Amino acid sequence: MCISIAKEIKLYLVSFCFVCFLTSCNNAPASIAVQVNYEDAKAVSVDFSYDKDIKTLEFFIENELETPILGSLVHLGTKEYSFIPLVPFTEDQNYTISERGRTIGAFRVLGDRSKTAPEILAIYPSTDTVPENLLKVYLQFSEPMQEVGHVLDFIKVIDKTEGVEKKIFLEMESELWNREHDLLTLWLDPGRIKTDLIPNREQGLPILNGHKYSVHIDNSWRSAKGRQLKRSFNKSLVVTQRDHNKPTIKDWKLTIPNADSRKALKLLFSEPMDAILSTETLSIYEDSQNFIAGNFKISQGEKEMSFTPRDRWKKGVYKIHV
Repeated sequence: MCISIAKEIKLYLVSFCFVCFLTSCNNAPASIAVQVNYEDAKAVSVDFSYDKDIKTLEFFIENELETPILGSLVHLGTKEYSFIPLVPFTEDQNYTISERGRTIGAFRVLGDRSKTAPEILAIYPSTDTVPENLLKVYLQFSEPMQEVGHVLDFIKVIDKTEGVEKKIFLEMESELWNREHDLLTLWLDPGRIKTDLIPNREQGLPILNGHKYSVHIDNSWRSAKGRQLKRSFNKSLVVTQRDHNKPTIKDWKLTIPNADSRKALKLLFSEPMDAILSTETLSIYEDSQNFIAGNFKISQGEKEMSFTPRDRWKKGVYKIHV
C-alpha cells in the first residue's frame, strides 16, 4: 500500500490542528499532528507522522464515520506519510483520522476568504401572497449547491397564526435540482392539496387560507465548493383562497418592439404564473418556422414576461408558441 513519490508538493498555506485524548490505556495511540497542503487554494493532501501500521488508518468527514474518504497513502520517508484524497477536501470542513475505529487526529480545511459566499438570489413565488393550493416553491441560488439528501433540514416553516412549526413541503427520495444545480424545486404535497384524497383527509392542507407563514432557510447550507450561505433567508407567506382559474391566453397583453431593434417583447399575464415553467414553455418563431433565440425574464410578481432576442428584430410576422 506504501509507494514512493518522486515530485515535491509545494506548500502554499499550512493549517495545524492538534487533538488530545485522555485515556486510561497506557498503549493508546498518540495524537497525530497534521499539516494540510494547498495548491491553487485547494487542499490537495495532508502530511503526518506515524510509527505504526498505516493500513489501520482511515480518514473521515467529522461526524460522518460510516464511510471513509477514498484516497492514497504515500510514504514520504522514515515515519512521514501523506494522504491524497481522490476528491479534494471541502473548504471550511473538519476531518478526523481514525485507527481501528478510534479517533487519533483531526484537521480543518480552510476556505478561500477571497471568494464570495453563495446567496439565495430569489424565492418563487416572489410575492408574499399565495393561494391555498400553492403547489411549488423554487429556491434560486447564486452558485451550484451541495446535494445533501435532506434539504428540508435547512428549512423551517412557522405558522405565525398558530405559533407552531409546520411541515408543508413534501419529503422526496431525490432532490429536484436543475442541471446547473443552482435551482431547487420544493413541492407542497399534492395529495394533501387535492381534497378527498387520503393524505388530505388525514393531514389536511399544507397551508391554510387566512394564515401567515414564515419560511426560514439556514445559512449552514453549503455550496458545491463547501462554502456556507452568506446569510440566512426569510420569506413571508400570506395565504388566500384557492385559485381555480386556468391561464387564459386570450387575456394576455403584448408590448411589441420596433423592427431593427433588440428591445424586449413584453407579455403581461392576467395573473401570476409559475416562474420557472413559464420561461420553459414559451418560444417565439418567425413565420411559424424560424426559431428566434433569446432570453426570457419573469418579473412584476410573475405577472410579466419579457423576451430579449439575440439578434435584432426583423420586420415581419412572429408567433408565440405556448
